[in-house]
Amino acid sequence: MWLILGLLSGGAHAELPPPDYRASLLDRIEHETDRLLENGEPEQALAHIRSFRSHLTDDPRLAYEEALVLRHLERPNQSVKLLKVALEGNPKLAAAWYDLGEIRLVQGKLDDAEAAFVKASALTESHPHGWAGPYRLAEIAGFRGSAEAFEHQLEEALRRGFSFQRTVLGDSRWAGFMQNPKLASILRRLTTVYGEESVLKSWMSLPPDSP
Repeated sequence: MWLILGLLSGGAHAELPPPDYRASLLDRIEHETDRLLENGEPEQALAHIRSFRSHLTDDPRLAYEEALVLRHLERPNQSVKLLKVALEGNPKLAAAWYDLGEIRLVQGKLDDAEAAFVKASALTESHPHGWAGPYRLAEIAGFRGSAEAFEHQLEEALRRGFSFQRTVLGDSRWAGFMQNPKLASILRRLTTVYGEESVLKSWMSLPPDSP
């Protein structure tokens, strides 16, 4: 703790610790910020992360962490600005690309969302949750009614470990895809191949939704 305090008292972006300690320190800052969020203290979380960004280092990971807090506080436009800052510092920060895509998707900016998810997908092919990028790209293709892209991205997501049951069971947006005969045919085939036909019933019982 004394080293952290010494760094903070040394002025903006004081001499940084060695790489190993730096990584450990960033982990700790992120953990403390996440804990404040979990405890229902988002404003304190924001002040906490901003203090370290201002006095210690404007590391892309911390810019991303602040973006998450801002998203939690329902300030999506501010969050987008911080995500872009994080990505300028580290274009390989897959999580930031993914979160940027999610915000743009909620905002209905499909082109921007698609571009972000393409980046996230390319950077996470071997990640345990690498299915997330293709899954979101399949959704965008579904919203556009593009059967070929929908099928391609969904098959890629499934190859990487995507599960209909765990991810989109009872999702009204996917109920909307069942209204498109071409998309419905793809879903029937893939859910049958992967033994997840039960999700079809959950979609059929819901009113269709859109992004």
